[in-house]
Amino acid sequence: MNINIDTIIGNGTIVNTNATIEHGSYINDFAQIAPGVRISGRVNIGKNVFLGVNSTVIPDIKITDNVIVGANSLVIKDLDKEGTYVGSPTKIISGTWKYLKE
Repeated sequence: MNINIDTIIGNGTIVNTNATIEHGSYINDFAQIAPGVRISGRVNIGKNVFLGVNSTVIPDIKITDNVIVGANSLVIKDLDKEGTYVGSPTKIISGTWKYLKE
């Protein structure tokens, strides 16, 4: 795990092995950062966000609350709607709570 300067990590957040979080990022409460995730500088991650194994978030991105990002996904633009996102680049495939009920 590599967490750089000026990074804030909220309560109840889990950062797993081999994750990298660059400078100036803010990880809100109850987020889960899976193994191998790469978060570039100045990223803002909302509450209850899950970033899947080996996903990447480029600099200056904002991810809203209640978002799931699938494994090996590449986030290149703000994710401003609750939901489940997958792919490279990411695309929304469903609302978060619908996915969790199935």
